[in-house]
Amino acid sequence: LKVMDLKSKKTVTVLPKGHNHSYRDGDWGYEWSPDSKWLLVDDQKNMMRGGATALISADGGEIRYPVETPNGLRAAKFGFGGQAITYISGGGNRGGGVKAAFFDRDSYDKFMLSKDDFELLEEKEKAEKKTDGKPGDKKDGKPGEKKDGKPDAKKEVKPIVFDDFDLIETRIADIRTDGSPMAYFLTKDGKKMYYAKNGEKGMELWSTDTRSRESKKVGQGSVGGMLSAAELSADEKSLFALRNGSPVKIDLMSGMAKPIMIAGKMELDAAGERAYMFDHMWLQVTKKFYDPTIHGINWKMYHDEYAKFLLYINNNYDFQVLLSELLGELNASHTGGRYYAARAMTGGDVTANFGMLFDETYTGEGIKVSAIIPGGPADKLSNKIRPGDIITAINGENIPASENYNKYLNNIANANTVVTVKSTSGNTFTQTLRPVVESSLGHLVYEWWVRRCEEMVDKLSGGKIGYVHV
Repeated sequence: LKVMDLKSKKTVTVLPKGHNHSYRDGDWGYEWSPDSKWLLVDDQKNMMRGGATALISADGGEIRYPVETPNGLRAAKFGFGGQAITYISGGGNRGGGVKAAFFDRDSYDKFMLSKDDFELLEEKEKAEKKTDGKPGDKKDGKPGEKKDGKPDAKKEVKPIVFDDFDLIETRIADIRTDGSPMAYFLTKDGKKMYYAKNGEKGMELWSTDTRSRESKKVGQGSVGGMLSAAELSADEKSLFALRNGSPVKIDLMSGMAKPIMIAGKMELDAAGERAYMFDHMWLQVTKKFYDPTIHGINWKMYHDEYAKFLLYINNNYDFQVLLSELLGELNASHTGGRYYAARAMTGGDVTANFGMLFDETYTGEGIKVSAIIPGGPADKLSNKIRPGDIITAINGENIPASENYNKYLNNIANANTVVTVKSTSGNTFTQTLRPVVESSLGHLVYEWWVRRCEEMVDKLSGGKIGYVHV
């Protein structure tokens, strides 16, 4: 991680290589302090798994760790005007939940006051400010405003005050202890925290009074999807977020989410994108592979040889095969290319499945059924189709031997479909089925496989060996 001075263009490295082992792009980050003099940086401390947070001076000073926990922490932020680090704890002796570690004793002591004592302190501080009567105070307008009522752009942010750094561990306070939220958002004054957590009907938004620890749900139901990249608005009355990838504005009083309509046009150079991804993948292996010698192979030669095929690839299914073939040259585990089509979310084609397995060695007309998936759409008493039968037509369209039958399964999911079947006895009949999206059958096939493994072990051992799938 580097910091650049925009005037001089000089850079300084604040976190050198070797601290973080990035598994995918964007999986570690940083945050500036309110006074722009410090950075909170995710730091794995040269371990593959870890959740430490480093506090580093923006001029590249010593790397320090305000909070040390054996169970890790995440989502660290500056809070309480920069005088504390807030974070989600991984548990351990102090338990899980959202916590705050204060840099100075005064801020910590104020936070630990009861609600009544804190209100008395606030009244006292307000009275003292009135007595001071500095220019630009309330008598001349709102705090932080010039006499013309406009915000004062030159208003200085208070620098962070550090007491004994090594005693920060003694100034850790709980903000919320009943479990770790998916995400949290603290108001600038630290009086209220909003957080997202899973509820009975999906993700819900809640608020907590950080002093009384009282929590309540924002609105009546769920927020309608998964939230990410969320930030409080400047007036702290709304939450801007991505909900399932689309921008929304959530009112923090009613909990109502209003879509933010955006319009944009993009012309995608698909071949150029694939060429970039190909080079990016190759470079990531060069930088991150566990063996610096890359198993002794000529990795540059393989890049150049496989890149020749890019010219002949016009779809991402073939492209992921090319990536897998190249990564296969590493002879290493957990490597390969994957592609998941956008499908129905963006109006793409969806291949349906009747809940059957087909005989891929069959070369005649139609589709030969080899098995009925237990629990699938064809596993019903009303279904007369049996293994060995041949589906000769779907919705009246005959299936010739020379064609890929999947085209007849395109975009018919969740619709009543009439199939013509020739049974093993030679009889022909029609059957109405309601196919589903193929991906929804994964768990059924998985459970079926586990049961068959159990039956096989029982049969081969004569009932002497039990089977447990882990």
